[in-house]
Amino acid sequence: MADNKFSNKAILVTGAASGMGLATSILLLQQGAQVIMCDINSPGLTSSIASLNSDSASRVLKQHMDVTDRASVRAGIDAAKSTFGHLDGIANFAGTGGHQLGVEPVWQTSDEEFDFIVDLNLKGAFHVLSESLEPGVLTDGSCVVHVGSQYSLQSFKNGAVFTAAKHAALGMARAAAKEVAPRLRVNSVLP
Repeated sequence: MADNKFSNKAILVTGAASGMGLATSILLLQQGAQVIMCDINSPGLTSSIASLNSDSASRVLKQHMDVTDRASVRAGIDAAKSTFGHLDGIANFAGTGGHQLGVEPVWQTSDEEFDFIVDLNLKGAFHVLSESLEPGVLTDGSCVVHVGSQYSLQSFKNGAVFTAAKHAALGMARAAAKEVAPRLRVNSVLP
């Protein structure tokens, strides 16, 4: 029997095509939520939604979203509010370790790899926060959860750019939490 703790709550999840984003989407659906499943990987998102039972699938809005594109984030938020009439929270799982995480020292990291990692992990978090925290976007009392990494607080060999982006995103989330309290909450989890 489903726990209906999130009944009639509309929650937007980025990075929902796989991994922790998909697992969180499924858990929210099991708890009665309406879930806006967002990802840049449209085929993966379609496949993940197709695997849901009919009750869960009936409460899903599929949304292609590229968090590195502010207009794409805004379109996803607008679609959620248009479909469900409200938006009660966001779980931002979109992120990347890059193509050479744990292998490539900082002096070998190309500008293109730097931009890829920083754009997804930091600029993407900025877009989610800046588009969702404006007054009137989320229902008062809502929460935005940004998913960071254990490397948001520490460093490791051959991961300088990833570590820097995760440190910066955590700092941004902490500052944003102070800006919106007590109307909204911003939390970071660091798996």
